[in-house]
Amino acid sequence: MNAPVFLEDLKRRVAEHPFLRHPFLHLVSTQAVSREQARRFALLYYPHILRTRLYQANALGVTPDEGIQAVLAEILYDEY
Repeated sequence: MNAPVFLEDLKRRVAEHPFLRHPFLHLVSTQAVSREQARRFALLYYPHILRTRLYQANALGVTPDEGIQAVLAEILYDEY
């Protein structure tokens, strides 16, 4: 599988993920959540975001396509 095919497949999978259809995400996107709801969400979501660079580094380490490796390396360099 080459990089363009992989990326298109990945975009499709992300777009189809149930998280993106969750009612809470819709509420957040329309700013219809209470302060308490936003606080609780942030407390649960932060540990995931904290580990994002580890996820990206792991993906870089297991991706066989050099083009994708280059993109992931650039993201890691830019973000961290």
